[in-house]
Amino acid sequence: MNFHYRLYFWLAAVFTAIFFSSSLSQAEEFKKEYKLQVTVGPTFYWSQGAAKFAELVKEKTGGRIIIKPYYGSSLLQGAQLKSAQLVAKGVIDCAFESTINISSVIGECNLFSLPFFINTFENLDRLEQGKTGEAVFSAMKKKGLMPLAWGENGFRQITTGKKEIHRPEDLKGMKVRIVGSEIFIDIFRQLGADPMNMN
Repeated sequence: MNFHYRLYFWLAAVFTAIFFSSSLSQAEEFKKEYKLQVTVGPTFYWSQGAAKFAELVKEKTGGRIIIKPYYGSSLLQGAQLKSAQLVAKGVIDCAFESTINISSVIGECNLFSLPFFINTFENLDRLEQGKTGEAVFSAMKKKGLMPLAWGENGFRQITTGKKEIHRPEDLKGMKVRIVGSEIFIDIFRQLGADPMNMN
């Protein structure tokens, strides 16, 4: 039997952001299709949001702009942490992406991965809609990205079938799969876990 436990002390939120290559705003003619990188599979709610976004863009532009979502990071060929660079260079047109995956390029996005820092959705909204969100968007623009909006993906949690996790001590020696972000490696090591970097 598999058990799922929420790691209640883990209070760092994950944001998703949708952004375009800044070079798109300077294009004189529309392409036949714009590719939208989506990290997760087609049934996940991010993907549903990406599909709705593409639908609304087509509707609002009278069919002049067609955006096609590519799910499961299929445009990245397994290199999830390269999303921001590929969009900035115009290799991929736009992305609906996790702040975790773009934090290697946009260091300001690590803010949303800090443990014990954000404790309610209301505080999360204040950050994204306030000067903090503006500063993160400004950092994205400096890297050649044009941010459009924030999305919320909830608080971090750990799923395990081995034992219950209620306190940081419960992680001691436990192998935990994490994305290859330096901040996650450091955090989980400090909590006593053995972080394993996997896309």
